[in-house]
Amino acid sequence: MGLWPGVERGPSPFEEASADELGARIELALASMPVRYREILQLSIIDEMTPAEMAEVCGVTAETLRQRLSRARAMLARKLGVSRGGPKEAATREVAR
Repeated sequence: MGLWPGVERGPSPFEEASADELGARIELALASMPVRYREILQLSIIDEMTPAEMAEVCGVTAETLRQRLSRARAMLARKLGVSRGGPKEAATREVAR
């Protein structure tokens, strides 16, 4: 609640700038991804399709779709510099290097 009860406070200039910057980073990251991974993320996040619908649209099996979606999310996280998973995943990445 703000200083004035009943008056909704909008985002601060800092919050707006942060959101704009994040949006631009996401757009650049998506643009640099292969089409099949970018497409999966769009169908999942923007079009809000079910996995069955996405598999049908992409012409792949449900298992292939799950793999692509997992890879697409991991790729986007790497491009944005976001750490996914916990210590186990971090240790796995270190061993793989």
